[in-house]
Amino acid sequence: MKGGSILAQLAAVGIALAAVVASPPARGRMLLVPVTDAAARRLVPLLVEHRGSIVAAGPITGSLVVEGSRADLAAPALRAGIVAVATTRRGCAAETAR
Repeated sequence: MKGGSILAQLAAVGIALAAVVASPPARGRMLLVPVTDAAARRLVPLLVEHRGSIVAAGPITGSLVVEGSRADLAAPALRAGIVAVATTRRGCAAETAR
């Protein structure tokens, strides 16, 4: 039984680390990924309602790189079926300047 307990603890630690790495910054750029078509239709109105701004199209169809506050955006987005994750994308201008 100890082996199963250790594996469960390691899995929990792995999930926690993944959540920290994928967690968007407190303030700044993040990727918003709608999980359903209804969530995709709600994305832009949600940004306007919660003081976020669009930076660029995201790498996943329907996703957006946005600028805003995690406290303002993450919970309402999740309730709407939109997942907020960290991103390294800088936006259109930075992408073309390479």
